[in-house]
Amino acid sequence: MRSIIKTSVSAAAVLVAAILLLMLGTTPAAAADDVSILGYDHKPEDREFNWAKLHGLTDHNRECVDNEYVRACVQPYGDVFWLRDDEWDAIDVRLWWVDLDSKRWGVCQSAEGYGDWARCDKNLTNGHLVKWASSWYEDGEWQFSPVQYITI
Repeated sequence: MRSIIKTSVSAAAVLVAAILLLMLGTTPAAAADDVSILGYDHKPEDREFNWAKLHGLTDHNRECVDNEYVRACVQPYGDVFWLRDDEWDAIDVRLWWVDLDSKRWGVCQSAEGYGDWARCDKNLTNGHLVKWASSWYEDGEWQFSPVQYITI
């Protein structure tokens, strides 16, 4: 009887931990903080982090990249970063960006789930060149889209 109770308690603890991780929008490993793909000598303390907020996609012009895991767009008018998670894996997707004409850089992360558009509304300086890439978690590590450039 004790072994049944012990097994049940252990299973319940694992289930509670898994539910908490999903509710908090936690993603695997902090390794995604390494954005050397952007080729920018950034200071970690300068990183801007924003949770993307659920929002319907608007009709403004934007540049996008997509694959089977994530669709990411940058809308220069309004300085909006868009993300849509296209994989049923319960792992967040990200858009990393660097303002090449200032010290600003950061990540827009969406935990909104499969198929929903979410956005980060930034206030970047007009005329600045922004380098960006989307990222998703696959096969135990973070993957990045080809790097894109856009003038805000």
